[in-house]
Parts: sequence; structure tokens; C-alpha cells
Amino acid sequence: IKVKTNELIDQRKNFRGILRGVVNDEIRLEIAEGTIGLNFEWIEEANLNISLSDVLKEKKLQEKVLKKPVNKLMD
Repeated sequence: IKVKTNELIDQRKNFRGILRGVVNDEIRLEIAEGTIGLNFEWIEEANLNISLSDVLKEKKLQEKVLKKPVNKLMD
């Protein structure tokens, strides 16, 4: 997700990271420096960026895991 805030936060207005959730009145965003909380009131603009290649890789990985016998998963 890409977020632009209406005020400087730690000397920046633009944040890009992984959306980790929503808690009360803020979003949790995982950025390079760690996970931060951005209050809804601070957000001027937000864009969701979906990487289709990442989605497809995750789907293939899940399919491989599900095709393995259960006893192999316990090893």
C-alpha cells in the first residue's frame, strides 16, 4: 500500500509498505523501519498496489503444500 499523509511524520509524507491491519482509528503499515500506525485523520491519499506475481507465487506454494500427504507435513 502507498500512503500520503497530510502532515510530515518523521520528516516524511509518503509511506510504502505492507498493510498489516486496522486497529481502532489507524492502519498498521509494515515499512522498512518496522511496523507503524497511521491515524485515519493523517491520511490524505492511499493506494493499494497488488503484485499479481506475488499472488500467483503464494497460490502455487499453497497448492504444493496441500498436495503433500499429511504425514509429510509433520516431518
